[in-house]
Amino acid sequence: MIKDFLLKTYEKYLGDHLSIKIKFFYIVVFGGMIASIPATITSFISKAGTAGVLTSLACFLFFVLILISARLTKKHDAIIFAAIYGLNFMIFPALYFTTGGVQSGMPSYFILGIIFTVLIMRGKAMFITLILELAGYSYLFYFSFNHPEYVATLSPSASNMDIALDFLIVSLCLAALVKVLSVLYENEQRHTNELLSKLEDLSIKDPLTGVYNRRFLLKYLESGISLNLQNNTPVSIIMFDLDHFKRLNDDYGHLVGDDVLRNLCTIFEQNCRNYDIVARYGGEEFMIVLPGAGEETAYRRAEQIRKRVEKTNFCPAVSEPITISGGVACFEKTMRTTEEFISVADQYLYLAKENGRNRVVWSKTRIDT
Repeated sequence: MIKDFLLKTYEKYLGDHLSIKIKFFYIVVFGGMIASIPATITSFISKAGTAGVLTSLACFLFFVLILISARLTKKHDAIIFAAIYGLNFMIFPALYFTTGGVQSGMPSYFILGIIFTVLIMRGKAMFITLILELAGYSYLFYFSFNHPEYVATLSPSASNMDIALDFLIVSLCLAALVKVLSVLYENEQRHTNELLSKLEDLSIKDPLTGVYNRRFLLKYLESGISLNLQNNTPVSIIMFDLDHFKRLNDDYGHLVGDDVLRNLCTIFEQNCRNYDIVARYGGEEFMIVLPGAGEETAYRRAEQIRKRVEKTNFCPAVSEPITISGGVACFEKTMRTTEEFISVADQYLYLAKENGRNRVVWSKTRIDT
C-alpha cells in the first residue's frame, strides 16, 4: 500500500512527463518540507525560543503553500521565482535572526539555498539571483555583527547543539539530493537510450511490417559479401513476391492487404534463424539473407516457407488461398556487385512467376518450355 503510494507520488512529481527543471523544483519543495520538520525540532531542542520554533514551522508551511500553488497553476516559472526568493530573502534571514545568527547552524542552510538556485534557475536569472543572494547573505553577516541586539541570544551549549544538529540535517539533505539527482540522471539516460533505440529502428525498419528496410538490407548484404570474400563463407538470399497482390488489394482493400503483409513477415521471421535477416525490398517483395547457408540449404528453407504460407489462413475476409513465389541465389566470386547478386535471385523469381507462381526457382530448377 505504502509502496504503491510512493510510486504514484514519484510518477506524479518526478515522472518522465515533466521537464528536468520542474523535477528539480519539486525536489527542492519536498526536500524543504522534509528538512523543515527536523529543523523545527532542532530549534526546540537548542532552546532557540518561541520565535525560532515558529519561524522553522513557518518554513514548512511556506513549502506547503508553494506546493499547493504549483498544483493549482501552470505558471511554474512564477512559482519557482517565488520559492527561491521567498526562501533566500525571507525564510532563511528570519531563521538566521531567531535561531542565534552565525552562532546557529543557519549558515549551512544558506549553502542549500544557493545550490537550489543553481539547480532550478537558468541563464541570466540564475546569475542575477546568485549575486543578490551572495550580497544579501554578506550584508546579513555584516548587520548581525554590528547589531547583535537583533540576534537571538543562545547559551554556548545551546548554540553548539544547534550547529551540530543543523550540520547533520544539511548533510543528510545534500546526501539525499545527490542520490535523487543520480536516480533522475539514470532515468533520463535510460529514456534517452530508449528514444535513440526507437529512432534507430525507424531508420532501419519498415514501418508497416516491422522487418528491415531496403537501405539496411543493402548495407548488410555488402558486409556479408565482404565476409564471404575474406573467409570463403557462403551467403545466400531468397527473394519472395506475394502472388496477385494487386488483385488482393483491389478485391479486399488496402487495409486487408497491409494485414496480409504483416502476417507474411511474421511467417518469414518464425521460419528463420536468429541471425538471418528479413527485409522488405519494395512493395510486396521481400528478401531473406541467410549468412553461412549454401544455395541448396536456402532453397529448402524457401520451400518450407512457401508451403507454410500456402497453408495459412491470413485473414477471415480473404476466401482465396494466398501464395508466394521465390528466387534463390548464392553469392559467387564472379559476381562483382551487390546489385548483380540480387539480380540473380530476381531473375529466378521472375521465372517462378512466369511458370505458374507459388513456386521457388533456383539454379537447379528445371523449367519446361
